[in-house]
Amino acid sequence: WCDRKSSAGIGLFGYLHNAVIDGVAVKDSELSGNFAVGAVAGAVIAAGDDHGDSSLINCSVEKSSITGGKDSFAVGGIIGCADMHSAILLGSCRSSDSDIRGSYNVGGIIGGAARYSRTVINDCENSSTITSEYSGAGGMIGAADTLYVTSCRNKADIAGAIQYNSSDNGNSGIGVGGIVGGSGISFLTACRNEGTVSGADGVGGIIGSTRVKGDASKGDAYLFNNTFLRWCANNGNVSGTNSVGGMCGEAQFGCYGAINKGNISGNDYVAGIVGNTSVAVAHNAINTGNIDGHSYCSGVVGKTSWGSIAISHNYGHVKGSGSHTAGVLGLGGNNTIVHYCGNYARIANSGNGPTAGIIAEIGDPREWTALNIAECVVASLEMVMSVAGPLMAIVEEAVEASSEVAAAIIKVSEVLIDSVLNKADRILWGFGLHEILNPEVEEELTAAINEVAV
Repeated sequence: WCDRKSSAGIGLFGYLHNAVIDGVAVKDSELSGNFAVGAVAGAVIAAGDDHGDSSLINCSVEKSSITGGKDSFAVGGIIGCADMHSAILLGSCRSSDSDIRGSYNVGGIIGGAARYSRTVINDCENSSTITSEYSGAGGMIGAADTLYVTSCRNKADIAGAIQYNSSDNGNSGIGVGGIVGGSGISFLTACRNEGTVSGADGVGGIIGSTRVKGDASKGDAYLFNNTFLRWCANNGNVSGTNSVGGMCGEAQFGCYGAINKGNISGNDYVAGIVGNTSVAVAHNAINTGNIDGHSYCSGVVGKTSWGSIAISHNYGHVKGSGSHTAGVLGLGGNNTIVHYCGNYARIANSGNGPTAGIIAEIGDPREWTALNIAECVVASLEMVMSVAGPLMAIVEEAVEASSEVAAAIIKVSEVLIDSVLNKADRILWGFGLHEILNPEVEEELTAAINEVAV
């Protein structure tokens, strides 16, 4: 046991540098600290120009309490923190029946990995409850920079941002995930979450958030890092405030072979696969969980600025109470492609916004000008006449032999319709000329036309 709530580097080993630890088990322990707290080791460090490269293999923690004090940072089951520029490999490690909690960046295997670090987690499992007061909580890792996670499983409940209040400008509540809370560039393969996941913003069954910057309360646009998921699955229920998804809460997101079976609930940007993205490439994704939110709710993608959604299907009921509720895509910007997708469940929206079985709204919004309206009217007339013209010719031939009067009436009708179309084309040309030219040029051109006419 070790009770040092204001200290750093707490664990069986305090700090590691270029170390390999194999087969160390910690059981029935109580550890508390402020920064870099873990059962086996506190932190992997980089010393001077030597960035450091350490490995922890076949290590475990069982029936232990690992706790961070007030405003603590980087609390993990096996290891607390990876230092800047360091690299760490965690292979075949287990965290079970333990209670792991802290303020920021809390994980079942590792708490946090600093900027410019590289973390690889392979064949690890967590069944210890994870709790963070503010940002960063995950079954494998609370938050990381560059991250690779393969064949990992979380079986415990993950609760993040439990003390966060949106009116508190001094703290944040971003990034809670069944496997990863938050990350920079990350790749996750064959990972599974079976526990309940809850948080505030950026909450996902596999990964929570890759947000780099942005504050909606200040009107700032979000900037995300990239994450890519392959053959991942979520079976746990996921809940949060905004940007909540069965696979991912918010990111520049890519996935292939993803399936969500958990129920997803939140306020805005709530979806079966990913809630809020600037770029989404979601292929071969399936959602069977029910979706319950306010706006931008969908079975697959809540909102994306652009991307590709292909061969993805929704089987879970989607319920919204505001705007943009759909089976596959809530809101998509220009250059968003949706193909070979399907919805097989009920879509219900008690609000007044766009609601659809496949896509609620796609394309950037714009104001309709007089020219746009005229184009639609003329195009509609021309489309009708493209069908009516041949039909009238057939009717004319049929009645010509039996009734000269009827044939004459049809001839007159054709002339009148041609006249209407010609007039409509001239009106459309006038609208276009009026909108394209500025007043001075329009006046000069009109005067020149009048002179020619005289």
